[in-house]
Amino acid sequence: MAAIQKPTIGRIVFFVTEEEETLPGIITKVNDDGTINLRVFTNQEHGSGAILLTNVHQGKKEKQWSWPAKDGE
Repeated sequence: MAAIQKPTIGRIVFFVTEEEETLPGIITKVNDDGTINLRVFTNQEHGSGAILLTNVHQGKKEKQWSWPAKDGE
């Protein structure tokens, strides 16, 4: 049986945008309610190339975060 992963500061996760694009992000805070704050790295050619999101829920739908799949999954 696989161990359940817990979000912690510094872990890399995926974030799904409104356009259903999957982008990488780093957890910057784990909130008491189980949501996370997340620095998401965008594919923008201009600008900062990163956005800060707060109170993001875990899931696979838009505006949610998930763990990257391990090899073979």
